[in-house]
Amino acid sequence: LQKTKLLTIKDIAELLGLKEEDKTLPNGRVVKSINWSPDHLDAVFKTVDVFRAEANIGRQDNVIIDGACPTFLLPTISHALHPANTAVSYPQGGPNATLAISGASVEGEGSAEDLGFEVTETNEYTIVEFKLASATIDAAKTVNSLVAPQVAQGKGVCITGRGPVAIAATLAEAYAHTVPFVANFVPGKGYVVSISHDADMPLEIGRAHV
Repeated sequence: LQKTKLLTIKDIAELLGLKEEDKTLPNGRVVKSINWSPDHLDAVFKTVDVFRAEANIGRQDNVIIDGACPTFLLPTISHALHPANTAVSYPQGGPNATLAISGASVEGEGSAEDLGFEVTETNEYTIVEFKLASATIDAAKTVNSLVAPQVAQGKGVCITGRGPVAIAATLAEAYAHTVPFVANFVPGKGYVVSISHDADMPLEIGRAHV
């Protein structure tokens, strides 16, 4: 029988021994949040992989990932849950709404509702930049309609763009099993390798730059 499991970002943090810390937002409001770092990614992948195995989660099962997290973290979590179908909670769409982040196809120049792509090839990797058509979009329509652009084989993919984390994660998952590595851009840090099948590109910061 198909199973649906809930995995929260807070649960993962607790399993790693991480605790919430005070964070001051630009508007001066102080909130509690986990101070995630790219250094956590290897441990996150291993922890989530153990969760998947112990819960006997397979290809036909669904896992909902709940809670806010950095762009670089979500693809690692989703990839560790493979071959399950993954989605993120989407409170804006209702109390039980979710956005699927696995299963997007790769075809041609790519397409999505209210979204465009620019692909740049370098000698070492491919940069895929997504661009929102306007400042306000329907994230559900965009993610549900997303088809990733084709890229050169044998090179990693670096993803960048301003928009919901779910878009970057869906793009990362689309390439997860066809390229050596996927990296996500983090302002002030560079590209963080969030999915890797290449021993020379471990889950960490700083191994892919433009």
